[in-house]
Amino acid sequence: MEEVVALEEALEARELIKINVLKNCDDDVRMIAEAIAEHLHAEVVQTIGRRIVIYRQARQQDKRKIVLPR
Repeated sequence: MEEVVALEEALEARELIKINVLKNCDDDVRMIAEAIAEHLHAEVVQTIGRRIVIYRQARQQDKRKIVLPR
């Protein structure tokens, strides 16, 4: 589960990450995006082609970079 740890660290540091799904993966990209987001307690921002964009607000207040409107 090194990949999951790497995604967790990336989300905590940046809040917004892009993930590319390899061309040889036959699974539905939207299903992959939902599974990843659910596992990471994050939100799928969008899927474009084979690219997934995921957002999760940083847990520490001082690390938050993105301010969403209320």
